[in-house]
Amino acid sequence: MGGAALAAGLIALAWLGMQPSGAVYNTNIAEIRELALEDGSTIALGAKSRLTVTFSEDQRVVDMEPGEAFFSVTPDPERPFIILAGDTHISVVGTKFNVKYDGENVRVSVTEGMVKVAPPRLLPSFRDEPQIPVVAGTEVLIATDAEEPDVRPLASLPAETWLSGRLAYEDASLKEIIADVNRYLPGKVVISSERLAQERLTASFRADQAAAFLQSLPQVIPVRLEGRIGQTVVLTEASSG
Repeated sequence: MGGAALAAGLIALAWLGMQPSGAVYNTNIAEIRELALEDGSTIALGAKSRLTVTFSEDQRVVDMEPGEAFFSVTPDPERPFIILAGDTHISVVGTKFNVKYDGENVRVSVTEGMVKVAPPRLLPSFRDEPQIPVVAGTEVLIATDAEEPDVRPLASLPAETWLSGRLAYEDASLKEIIADVNRYLPGKVVISSERLAQERLTASFRADQAAAFLQSLPQVIPVRLEGRIGQTVVLTEASSG
């Protein structure tokens, strides 16, 4: 199979028509799906991701499971758009932003407009006034091991680069990168220690080159691959000796 055909097979873009509320959407490994919602909003659902969309007269709600999605929300001041990612709530009237949720940490990157984020510790006041505004050109990381949300300027690499079939990272943890790799490769990649998981890397590769990225890791950081890619691979720290 040629490279272009392989890439097309790995990342399948499929526009869905206008969808009813209360609908569940999911993607397979290495699949990207575009969702057109009944209010005119769109969602690009990343690989191996799942969410539920429920609309009512006074709000629009997306319940997001671990994965990634890029939102383009149609403004409606009378009906806010709310995303639930674990215990983190994200509220928006109309804007464009990326949400990555790994089951523990949530990263919200805003490219247009503004969102308001209520991390778990602020949830009692969420319905009155979400506490953290995140404006275009910035992002917020809600990490389980951090006392406070981390609001920072967007990296030079756009958060939604994955939409074009490329995974790009700037000073990212190996843990974050491998979480994405596991959504683009069959099987499972496991990091053997937390110290190794926190290794920092800057990297960029096509989504259909995730296996090649793994094979190149020992040339970049002191790591050893044990197992077979496509089945189970364990990343262990290489001996300094």
